[in-house]
Amino acid sequence: MSLKPRPAARRTPLAIALAAALLAGHAAGATSAQLADLSLEDLMRIEVVSASRKTQHLAEVPAAMHVITADDIRSSGARNLPEALRLVPGLDVAQLSGSRWGISTRGFTGRYANKLLVLVDGRSVYSPLYSGVIWEAERVPLDTIERIEVLHGPAGSVWGSNAVNGVINIITKEAGETPGKLVDVAIGDGGRRMLRARHGAEAGEGSAWRIGAMADQGSAGRDVAGGDANDSNRQAMADARWDRRWSADAHSTLEAQVLRSKSDELQEEALYVPPYLQPLPLRLAVDRALLAARHEQRVSAELTTNLRAAFTAETVRFGDRVDLRTRVLDLEAGALWQAASGHELSLGAGLRHMDLPARPTDWMQFDPEQRRGIEWSLYAQDEWTLVPSHWRLTAGARVDHDIYRGSHLQPNLRLLFSPATDLALWGGLSRANRTVSRGESDSLVKISVIPPGTPDNPGTLPIELLAGGAQDPNLLDNRYTDAFELGVRAQGGGVWSFDLTAFAHRMRDDIGASRIGGVPTFVALPQPHLEVNTVGAPYTVHLRGVEAAAEWRPASGWRHQFGASYLDVRGPGDASATGLDRLMYATPRWLAHWRSVIDLAADWRLDARVRHAGERGAPDVPAQHVAAYTALDATLTWCAGKSTEFQLGGTNLLRPPTVEFQPDLMLAAATRIERRVFLRWRQSF
Repeated sequence: MSLKPRPAARRTPLAIALAAALLAGHAAGATSAQLADLSLEDLMRIEVVSASRKTQHLAEVPAAMHVITADDIRSSGARNLPEALRLVPGLDVAQLSGSRWGISTRGFTGRYANKLLVLVDGRSVYSPLYSGVIWEAERVPLDTIERIEVLHGPAGSVWGSNAVNGVINIITKEAGETPGKLVDVAIGDGGRRMLRARHGAEAGEGSAWRIGAMADQGSAGRDVAGGDANDSNRQAMADARWDRRWSADAHSTLEAQVLRSKSDELQEEALYVPPYLQPLPLRLAVDRALLAARHEQRVSAELTTNLRAAFTAETVRFGDRVDLRTRVLDLEAGALWQAASGHELSLGAGLRHMDLPARPTDWMQFDPEQRRGIEWSLYAQDEWTLVPSHWRLTAGARVDHDIYRGSHLQPNLRLLFSPATDLALWGGLSRANRTVSRGESDSLVKISVIPPGTPDNPGTLPIELLAGGAQDPNLLDNRYTDAFELGVRAQGGGVWSFDLTAFAHRMRDDIGASRIGGVPTFVALPQPHLEVNTVGAPYTVHLRGVEAAAEWRPASGWRHQFGASYLDVRGPGDASATGLDRLMYATPRWLAHWRSVIDLAADWRLDARVRHAGERGAPDVPAQHVAAYTALDATLTWCAGKSTEFQLGGTNLLRPPTVEFQPDLMLAAATRIERRVFLRWRQSF
């Protein structure tokens, strides 16, 4: 069945009524193999690469991993990557506004979560300014995605720094898999509109190409007081890809993308005079150009090599507050070698040249203003088959050298035991490091003003607080997480499958702007005030939790997916004094997920999803607290012909407008997330 993106109705009764009306008059349409009829055995044999940089079946992975297929994305009606990632059990996906998202796993969710590594075909897409992902500016066309592999837990020995709590690897389709023309149009309430067009063709024996373009926009929602949240957004993107299979043993890829993203948000500007705060509309503008190339060569039956190169040029402007340019050249060489009997070695090295000029503004200064340097990495991993089909040991390590804090070692040891073909038990010990960002290391930012005559400032002059690594001696040289994991994966009779993981992390990191760290300085202009620097505070946090995922197929054409996770975070006793509590409680203790996909007829499918998030934030700090909520998303798809699809969908159907996440960046305003409905048409030629 050919499927397509987006959710169900404005209000739940309306959704049910519309679905019933459509189903009552359904007509015969195109029939094809349906995802719900794909056996669990086939799903467990899906090939993945994110756990070890080599192709292996999902059932053989000694780690907690979930895979979203292209059919999952189309069936769900997702319009962007965060909406697609809501299909992953145990992944915390919180919507901050019409375009902003906070995504993480195993804690420390935030707009720029810096402990989750996001890759596109193995290429990191994190922002050097924040060490996180600007999700509103990551526009991988969903129709070009083959699958999304989500790895819960550290993977620093495989992918390098920032793969601390997990990895998201977006695997795209070859150009030869997307022939012909495609038009994808979506409209919805709230001014949401999306247009995607793509064309692909063969270009001689063994080669193919595709080009595409996309425009997406949404109008402003409402803030917590019911006013304009100033969160409208507009994105435009063009992409191209060329693939050439020179032989059965050699494959080359060349791809390019240009993107312009503009997303508005409402912050609060600190003042030196009453009322000391005022609303400040700002626009985050991202302009990016990417050129990437890959080549894979099977040299012999025992040796496969791969080469990667990518150049990214990006400009990030945040109103008149931030003006940063990045020019990054990535080079990587790797090899997979079937060495001695039972040993499979993965080896590689990488170089990254970074040029990060910044223009100082009144709000943010950089020292140095020009940051330039070369980072390098070396990695090696051995997968040793101790007993064929039963015992397998994986040992590896990676050294990353960054331009801020030097070299870091990230080791990994994992053991997999398969007593039967449908059962696997595994355990792992690993360490992963986090790299500081340009903003953490080099910036000096005006974060707030403490009014005079208050408990925090009993004096007669306002105090302006400054933060940033440029003047912070307390920032750590090494930020790391040690992790211990145990897991079991099983399936039975092609009807059910189950995955359970228990983990314990010990995290050593720091939080900036935690304490006043110097003598106040008197500043006369533009208004008399005192200026004082803040300094960071190193911390150690312990995280323990359990993640569970299951699938049940009660009948042909009907499947249920379940997921739940529990997270317990323990920090130092002064967590509230340093602001660490905001990070510790940013992720709910409980997350739950249920998805039901049913083929109602040969040409109709209903995809319903219920998600629950426990409360966030320190309960005794109202400005940080978000109540627990449960939401329903649903999508009804009609395959009207062999190449025509229509979708009716809706999100947040069971609840009133709700704040899902309190902003974790200073002085940003919270936004209510409302119910949304949409219609979508997808036509291929």
